[in-house]
Amino acid sequence: TRWQALEYITSQNFERRALNTMGAVSVVPGAIGAWRISAVGEAGAFHTDTVAEDADLTMALLRRGYRVKYEDRALAYTEAPVNASGLMRQRFRWSFGILQAVYKHRETFARKGALGWVALPNIVVFQILLPLVSPFIDVMFVVGTSWYFLQKHFHPESAPAADFQRLVIFFLTFLVIDFITSAIAFMLERSSPDTREDSWLLSQVWLQRFAYRQLFSWVLFKTVKRAAEGEPFAWDKLERTAAVTYRESEDSVHVHQ
Repeated sequence: TRWQALEYITSQNFERRALNTMGAVSVVPGAIGAWRISAVGEAGAFHTDTVAEDADLTMALLRRGYRVKYEDRALAYTEAPVNASGLMRQRFRWSFGILQAVYKHRETFARKGALGWVALPNIVVFQILLPLVSPFIDVMFVVGTSWYFLQKHFHPESAPAADFQRLVIFFLTFLVIDFITSAIAFMLERSSPDTREDSWLLSQVWLQRFAYRQLFSWVLFKTVKRAAEGEPFAWDKLERTAAVTYRESEDSVHVHQ
């Protein structure tokens, strides 16, 4: 669950802050959100033709010219998946539902507005295409590194040292940029002043990249495959364990799982 917290800080919350500046927040999360009743009624309320009804409704409101705002001071307690199986099932539903919502509102790609110009392209590029490609980048780095050392061992005179150095520099530059953006995301979060947990989480960004994030790329591969095959998908409810407790102090709240 701590890596989920890291993901929320460095990915979802950070992204919503950026999209908020352009009026293109594409999902009001189910865990916490405030809706204008008249606007929801105008959009037809929640529909059942996707398994990401919160994203579908948010996109419907953006299509009608409403502005969706992100409030970083909003606070809610929600139960997150506590094992890999539950996490994968949750993310499969999220990914499949987002694909359904994007396809449902696909005609807005050619229209003026935050949804067509920013929100949907952002989903396609950063939530679909890049996660599908990123594992291959890691594989190419491993293959390139392995090939260089094999060449150096068996044919040292022909091992391309300059090419290997460029490969390492490019890959390390990518990791440094990833860490810097994650650090900025942490700075923007309203963390409790009496805990160093945030700093500890930030130190795990690189480890998370090579382990945790790869699981979601695999989930996305399965999602795209299932969507391409046209197989139906039912709303898969998260198992509840009632394992979340919290205690309030004078100036902070701590959540334990």
